[in-house]
Amino acid sequence: SLSETFSLYDCLDYYGDELEDGYLLQKEEKQIFTRASHICFCSRSLLDKKASINSSIRGKALVVPMGCSVSLFKSKKRDSTSSSISQPRIGFIGHINYRLDFNLLHELTTLQNKWSFIFVGPLYNEKKEDYLYNVMHRVRNLKRQNNVYFLGRKQKNMLASLINTFDVCIIPYNTIFKSALYCSPMKAYEYLAGGKPIVSTELFSMSELDHRVVRIAKSARGFSKAIQWF
Repeated sequence: SLSETFSLYDCLDYYGDELEDGYLLQKEEKQIFTRASHICFCSRSLLDKKASINSSIRGKALVVPMGCSVSLFKSKKRDSTSSSISQPRIGFIGHINYRLDFNLLHELTTLQNKWSFIFVGPLYNEKKEDYLYNVMHRVRNLKRQNNVYFLGRKQKNMLASLINTFDVCIIPYNTIFKSALYCSPMKAYEYLAGGKPIVSTELFSMSELDHRVVRIAKSARGFSKAIQWF
């Protein structure tokens, strides 16, 4: 539309069928794939998935891994609120929405009721998603447990001090959702920049990382074992 001679499309997410507008976004994206000069993908798995549907994109596709502001997350400051919560502290930073595996989290927090589980990030109460996936109900159930803490939205420059208080960081995404399965979470690189180990569900992008700092688990007991491994 701008009569450009060169255009670059940065493909960060898989617009899954679970989203209300997912089908329309996929349709629009297919048009962009046709027009773009080059297309960047944040992970090899996302490129492979998109290319299986649109084979013509391989000739102009690049894989550019996610990154983060490493210097920001090297801060040694420690958040006073989360520091006062008993250890071990298992932390998550990000949007609290339907992509979290709430069944896994409920079982894990019940199984390890002596551990503290800290969630930092805004609660996204999208009506359609909440109706389909009972997000608010599931969050309320987690909040009832004495070892679960929701600290709400924090400024970006405060995240390092929160991560510094965690013993292990988690990415408990529900892999039944394609938007989760094919994502490359920036939080993973922020955790690692802060020097923290990670336990994640079986996301393709996380499975590609070094198992000495990122462990993959499929169940609450698997998460418990992986966290204790660190």
